[in-house]
Amino acid sequence: MSVEHGEFVQSYKDYDNEVGTVTFPGTILTAVNFAAQLTLMGDLASKVALLTGGTLIKTERKNVIITDAVKPTDATFQREAAWLCRYKNVDTGQILHLSLPCMDPAEAAVVPEGWRGGTYVDIVAAGNGLDFKTAFEAYVKVYDAAGVHAVTLLEIVHVGRRN
Repeated sequence: MSVEHGEFVQSYKDYDNEVGTVTFPGTILTAVNFAAQLTLMGDLASKVALLTGGTLIKTERKNVIITDAVKPTDATFQREAAWLCRYKNVDTGQILHLSLPCMDPAEAAVVPEGWRGGTYVDIVAAGNGLDFKTAFEAYVKVYDAAGVHAVTLLEIVHVGRRN
């Protein structure tokens, strides 16, 4: 699937100039739904920004590409420190996932100090996690041979490392 088929892609640069990318699959874009889908992409982008840090260096929304080459000044923004988003195809039950790179340390305040990855803390229940869930489910779709399927975001958990 490519951008013209509804993918929304964001790339982040971390403190070490490494790039992490997240791709959200969405509805196939048409002349009829283009404006509405761009609105959903914008809403999702604003919610992603609440959970991530680093520098958003590239956004692809159909034929609109925004870039910025400046790295963040905060060393805590690392692409390896990510939010894992597990979601489900509501029709088939298939579990899928994507990762939001450069987790915002402020959002990770719920993660216990001293962990080394694998600590299970789900932030989807309230606050910015819940706002992200709403925008995620409005935009993200799954495609297979049977057609287009809505999704349910099951959890947002921290993965990666912390120094």
